[in-house]
Amino acid sequence: MNAPANKQARSTARSMMRVEESFADRMRSRVPDAAIPAVARLGAFVLGRSEFRRSFAREEMDALVGLHRTPEEIDALVPAYIRYWAWRSESRRHIHHQTDLAVEGVEHLVRLKEQGRAVILSFIHHGPWEGGLASIARHGGQADIIVSSGMVQPDGPRHMHDVRRKGTSTGTTVFDVAEGARGIFSRLDQKKVVGISFDVRGDTETTFLGRRVRIATSNVAIATRTNTPIVVFAMERRPGGPVATVSAPFEPGDYATPADLHAAIKERHEAAADAWPEAYEQPTFRMDYLDFPRNPPAE
Repeated sequence: MNAPANKQARSTARSMMRVEESFADRMRSRVPDAAIPAVARLGAFVLGRSEFRRSFAREEMDALVGLHRTPEEIDALVPAYIRYWAWRSESRRHIHHQTDLAVEGVEHLVRLKEQGRAVILSFIHHGPWEGGLASIARHGGQADIIVSSGMVQPDGPRHMHDVRRKGTSTGTTVFDVAEGARGIFSRLDQKKVVGISFDVRGDTETTFLGRRVRIATSNVAIATRTNTPIVVFAMERRPGGPVATVSAPFEPGDYATPADLHAAIKERHEAAADAWPEAYEQPTFRMDYLDFPRNPPAE
């Protein structure tokens, strides 16, 4: 087969795969919400038979909490991580599933908005975070979330579009990271709540649950420069199900240095991740672990 024909064949094959994947996603999105746990259990069983998936899960859990977990505890987290991954893979296709979770602390965010103040909402990719964002929006906690370009571009990955649709289903909006700092400052000038993920690769070396990582600290830099309070949004596992929590504000003026503010915010995020490690969405992909290789996105 000559080169142009081969290229055309590959293009046709990719188009057919996208059609098949789209059809499969549409079918799975029609599964009743009550059946999601059963479908997820089946998915976890299939994934759990893969040595690659088990190795992948072990690396993620070891990177996240391996410094203060025994080998036996890491072993136990491997199937738990796979089970949560399978559940999340199904849940994200159901746009209104878990978008009305229990919330705690959203009054802190509402009060700041009523005072006419801009707010930075700091979050990590942990638990059903997009459903949590939708849940706090139902109670007056709407935000503008800065997201990767793939979430907003028409040809972006399907799973990213699913996450965006769920997270914005109750009033929260998103904007492209390509807008950069200008997009953030513009929204803060309008006294909006701007959501910035804490676990983004960057140039600042720090630690997360004891592991050395490099992440971006633009949230702290911007908060300090503009005297904007930061609230921490975190997902917590409770006996009755996940709870979306919002912290009291961290005021930049209460900290001697930006590094001290960063440490205080980090502590809140670390506590949430440590309490529910298997629900962390690929920590080695999110943060630049200096002692662990980066796993590719597994969606």
